[in-house]
Order: sequence, then structure tokens, then C-alpha cells
Amino acid sequence: MRLTAAMFRSYHACEEQVVIFAEEWPEGCEVSVETLLRAIELNLDIDWLACEFLEAPLREEYRRQVTLFWAEYKRQRDPFLAEYKRKRAPLWAEFERKVALLLSSLIAQSEKVQHQGTLERREA
Repeated sequence: MRLTAAMFRSYHACEEQVVIFAEEWPEGCEVSVETLLRAIELNLDIDWLACEFLEAPLREEYRRQVTLFWAEYKRQRDPFLAEYKRKRAPLWAEFERKVALLLSSLIAQSEKVQHQGTLERREA
């Protein structure tokens, strides 16, 4: 199947997506694993393509299998994510502590300036 910007516009695709597609493939492109992978790299919405261009039985099969792929991805990703969160927690806490220290110090300086301004106004 050959895809073109005009075809996407006829399906009322998001203009931003059409522009990205047209910049990459000004003359359109044939659907292939390579072009779909490039579309993903460009953040084009290939799920929209599946929903718009696949007939109902194929669209349902697509959704069914993507759901399985997603579940497998999450099964493998979750231990990494848990480890990341465990390692990140003390780093994040230290960052937040530094930010709180900085802000506290700057507010104290600001209060001194405001207080001095009040004293100067009272003396005048």
C-alpha cells in the first residue's frame, strides 16, 4: 500500500502529523517495516494508521496482538523501573533538600531586604 499526505488529509489526519509525513516522504511511501519504524522515530501515530486503514477484523487482531506485546513489555520493564525508582529515591531526596535549602536562604534574604525597607520608611 502506498501512503501519501493527500491520503492522510482525506482521512482528516492531524495536520501536524501530515506535515511531518510529507517532509519525510514528499512523494509518499510504501508501507514496510522500515517505513513504519521510521514513522515511529518521527513520532508519527501508527496506531491511528492502524485504526483508520485496517478493516474491522484486522483492526481487532492488531489491537489484540498489540495488547499482548504491551503486556510482555511491561512484564519485562517493571523490574527495571522498580530498580530505577529505588536508586533514584535518594538522589531525588538530595536534590529536593538542596532546592529547599536554596529557597529558604533566598527567602530569608528577601525578608531582610523587605524588613530593611520597612525600617527605612518608618525612619523617614
